[in-house]
Amino acid sequence: MEGLLRELAPQVLGRLIRRYHQFDTAEDAVQDALIKAVTIWPEQGVPDNPAAWLYTVASNRLIDVVRSEAARRSREEEYVRDDPAAVEGVNEAAANQDDTLDLLFLCCHDALTASSQIALTLRAVGGLTTGEIALPTSCRNRLWLNASAGRSKPSKRSARRSDGSLPHRGRSVPMP
Repeated sequence: MEGLLRELAPQVLGRLIRRYHQFDTAEDAVQDALIKAVTIWPEQGVPDNPAAWLYTVASNRLIDVVRSEAARRSREEEYVRDDPAAVEGVNEAAANQDDTLDLLFLCCHDALTASSQIALTLRAVGGLTTGEIALPTSCRNRLWLNASAGRSKPSKRSARRSDGSLPHRGRSVPMP
């Protein structure tokens, strides 16, 4: 049965994408259909046309998700129409606030080691990837990682060291 599902999954995914033009939602729907097949088929047997069964289940799931999202958007729009002043105040405050300084302070928190502070700052504030941080510079020195350390270990160590959160302005802020 596993081989059959592996063979049919790309076919069903391709049909859904062709019909609905939503890759990510179609992929999730196919995964849900595969899970349903794995739980139902051992008890009830494999259907006569397993590809059609998977396509129908995945298509129904995709339609449910699309309808749910449309209903959610409709409720949000209705809320905005009913009380636009409340939403405008929130949007204006959020639009006028620059959180870069807060992010910089979080990246340079005392609970982190110096190398972790540098790595997080270069990633979060500077926009560099972990690989870019570790690439050799023109002087053939690494920015701060040594060659034996894994490329993503410093960020993970930083998060572990701070137990997943840092105190910030009287509240706990989860680490990335």
